[in-house]
Amino acid sequence: MAVTVLGMMLALIRILPEYTIGITILLAAIIAHVAGAAIGTQLRRNGSAVDPEVDQPTGRTRHQSFHRDRCDFAPATQLRDRTSLGSRISVVTLCGAGAGALLGGPALAWINWPQINLANLALAMTACALLGGLASFLASSFCEVLWNAFSQARSSH
Repeated sequence: MAVTVLGMMLALIRILPEYTIGITILLAAIIAHVAGAAIGTQLRRNGSAVDPEVDQPTGRTRHQSFHRDRCDFAPATQLRDRTSLGSRISVVTLCGAGAGALLGGPALAWINWPQINLANLALAMTACALLGGLASFLASSFCEVLWNAFSQARSSH
């Protein structure tokens, strides 16, 4: 269904201005996010409630008919703990944003030289800074988690 709606919206680009389609996609994403949060909250609230009609637990507790000992499971890893990002990821993210702005902005200006003006250059540098920052944040976060997992695995054996 989502593919059909997206296809219809992309077909409407010929009729409607581009910003109208962008606003529609943004609104659809916000509505989907709110609906998902509401459904998730409802499911979490009803996950272990007792069904009064059958007088049985509903959700996940219905399937837990036997007691499991703590030794049945592997020990919990540090990946389950929430930790702050730390200054290293922040510095890498800022460096990625700076590199994106300084390399991507002029590259886009060079590609589109006949249409370039100061506003276009500022927009190109801002867009490249956001993309560079996002890419460096994702890469550094992934590497940080991977490094911590390997370090914990190596120290436990």
